[in-house]
Amino acid sequence: MSATVLYNNTVRQVSTLQQELDRLQSGADTSAAIQGQISAGLSSLKRAADDMEDFARREVTAVKREKALARAAKFREDYHSIKSAFDQYKAGERERAAKAAAQQREELLGGKGMGRRPSLSHRHTGQHSHDPQTTESTILMMDQAIREHDVLNSSSASIDQFINIGRTALQDLYEQRSMLKGTQRRILDVANTLGLSTTVIRYIEQRTAADAWILFAGIVVTVIIMYLIVRYLG
Repeated sequence: MSATVLYNNTVRQVSTLQQELDRLQSGADTSAAIQGQISAGLSSLKRAADDMEDFARREVTAVKREKALARAAKFREDYHSIKSAFDQYKAGERERAAKAAAQQREELLGGKGMGRRPSLSHRHTGQHSHDPQTTESTILMMDQAIREHDVLNSSSASIDQFINIGRTALQDLYEQRSMLKGTQRRILDVANTLGLSTTVIRYIEQRTAADAWILFAGIVVTVIIMYLIVRYLG
């Protein structure tokens, strides 16, 4: 992949990442799928910045080298900016989830406390309005459900990240295939041009050989005529 192709692809990728981040922050799409896409896009963007720096090191002219380095620096700046915003969003989500879980626990514990103060009618029957063991079991089940939910979200995000990495790799392979096809066409064009040139050279050689034989025959005829003139008319 050339530096120009890499630059154009990365510019499109930065634009897509920014759009996905805007959708996530606005609440239009907060699914684990889009978070996985953003994570995979950030990994690809970081790799593109590294590749652009490699291109810069291989540049011979100073102007092209500085241009490639500036592009790599811009990609790194975009990477850190998008990653920082994405990390802030994830931290806020974790904080909101923790607050919601704490609030649910407090509500359950509050219900448990009320259950420990039985009403007058229940004192005669010896029963409580809430069973403490049931409340504790409910809290444990909720904690386990929250942990399972977090694990599933993490697994889903990882799977989406792997899928997007594979998609990016396939896109790179497709672009390389297109470049190879273009190179093949140019090679065939050059080969056809060389084939035509070879035909022309062959034709010139044949004409040169024929002209040489004509010249040789003309010299022989001229010598014979001059000999006859000298012999019979001299």
